[in-house]
Amino acid sequence: MKNELQEILTNAWQLIVRGAADKKSPLRTPVIGTIGENATELRTVVLRKVWSKDRKIHIHTDIRSPKITELQANSILSFLFYHPKKQIQIRLKAQTNILNQDESCRQYWDNIPDFARQNYCTDLAPSTKIDEYSNGLTEDWQKHTEQGFVNFAIIESSVFELEYLKLGRDAHQRAIFNYQNENWIGSWMIP
Repeated sequence: MKNELQEILTNAWQLIVRGAADKKSPLRTPVIGTIGENATELRTVVLRKVWSKDRKIHIHTDIRSPKITELQANSILSFLFYHPKKQIQIRLKAQTNILNQDESCRQYWDNIPDFARQNYCTDLAPSTKIDEYSNGLTEDWQKHTEQGFVNFAIIESSVFELEYLKLGRDAHQRAIFNYQNENWIGSWMIP
């Protein structure tokens, strides 16, 4: 791969890795897309862990979430990142694997503070329609946070395509990278 393309790929992964590590990074909360019943479903998530060499990204969710059902029907997940100051957009496509109640989930779960565990402690599944406002938690949920572990899931994404777009006053710069035969293959694109 040409040096300039390699630099773009390296820079893109550095931005994504920083997004997982730095709570102030604009890449911390990408938009993900799944294929829903009648349309593409988009939502904002929080990056939890990124391994650039392995092309892996972890996000957390409730196993009862509609995105899990959507990924079980079509395991391809899209990511959209945007850095407003650098004017860089990064789009990813990834194959997903859903982890639930395994050792890697246990390792993450044991480090999640109680206030964050509440997201997995509701009696009803996320997106369940209700008649009146409720956060879904019982009054004594804090006494039972360990029960939320059964609902805790990790979406492990293996990236196979990365598209980079740098907006510029004089000209935009766009490239695409596909992972094939254990290598990234990069190409320029018309912006």
